[in-house]
Amino acid sequence: MTISRIYCNRETRQAFRLIWGGWLNALEKATGKRLKMKVIHKEGKLGTMLMDGSAPQIQGLGDVLIKENNPSVSGIHTMDAMRIVIPLVRTCDWHFKHNLDPLSEVLTKEEMDRIRLFRFLITQEEMDEFIEWASTHEEKKLRDWIANKVAHPWYIPSLCRHFSQIPQLDWDLSPADNNLNETSHPATNKATGIGLTLVEVIETTKPYDLQVYTDRKKLDETCVQRNLHNTIMHRLASNGRRMNSRALRSNEDHEMRVKLTAITQQLAEVNEQKRALAARSKELREVKKQTSGGKNRKLKVAAGRRPTLPECGDIVRYSEKENQDPFVDTSGLSGPTPLQLDPALEPPPPSAYSSSFAPKPTLYSYPSFPPSTCPPAFYEGIAPVASSSTHHLHTTDFTWNVN
Repeated sequence: MTISRIYCNRETRQAFRLIWGGWLNALEKATGKRLKMKVIHKEGKLGTMLMDGSAPQIQGLGDVLIKENNPSVSGIHTMDAMRIVIPLVRTCDWHFKHNLDPLSEVLTKEEMDRIRLFRFLITQEEMDEFIEWASTHEEKKLRDWIANKVAHPWYIPSLCRHFSQIPQLDWDLSPADNNLNETSHPATNKATGIGLTLVEVIETTKPYDLQVYTDRKKLDETCVQRNLHNTIMHRLASNGRRMNSRALRSNEDHEMRVKLTAITQQLAEVNEQKRALAARSKELREVKKQTSGGKNRKLKVAAGRRPTLPECGDIVRYSEKENQDPFVDTSGLSGPTPLQLDPALEPPPPSAYSSSFAPKPTLYSYPSFPPSTCPPAFYEGIAPVASSSTHHLHTTDFTWNVN
């Protein structure tokens, strides 16, 4: 519930000193009591004050707390406005992460993770090591960032739990961010408008605040029961569940980023292969152009127009016949049945010839000719003689010499 609104167009130490002092005086005037803080007055319920990390805001608050402080009551004897706020002020986690956006543009993911997680450091040695690393980093933006944080003694205690002077219970019960307050701005702007003068803002905001007060009063009058599940144990459990949910979402986001990075790398490799293939294709086109002489040639020819030669192994079907004479037909060596001729076609017997008949072979003869269909008597005293013309050799053009 918003209990007060302050409008200001300056962000200086003096302006915030007036804002904090006027806020405390307004609360006292409205309630009749001065606001009590645990660390300053040792009474009251205000244990922490959540800020957005603005230095003038903290400095102005420190100036007001020095006036509010009674060392005999609080036990705080410092007069330094930068240190009196350490037991009271806590920095919003969301504003801390949001203010790191400029660094994420120049640093790696591993370096940004180390910066985001430094608020969970435990020992002073770890903190000194982190400060040394950031102070000597090659990136100037990081060196300037850490120099600004170290210059304010309240910053690290307000952000890091293990270095804070706020009581542990008050730290655990206080919210880690002021998103609840930040999200109330749109509702207020919707009800009052923006771009108004100071008087117009006050006049338009008053009816809205009265409506909020009326709703709250009605809730009290209707005796709305107190939430029994809002004990310290329940609040701590709820905070733990919220932190666990945020961690799970963060892990899912990290896994998604890893997958997207791998896909991006694969796409880069595919694009590189495409460029290499395009270059190779261009090179082959140039070679083809030079080989063809710049002419279009037919690469597909009909099967009947291509001269084909048999393979060496296709001439003889069986390996055992490779050494046989290709001109000799041995298919009839097994003794085929001779053709029976008409008796009138049978040649005369040898006795019909004179005794002086003797066949004389000339030139050369081919042995192992296949058996003829003529009767055996046809071969007696006769030898085949090849013609002198080798052109007719394949037609077995033979002559017979008879003396």
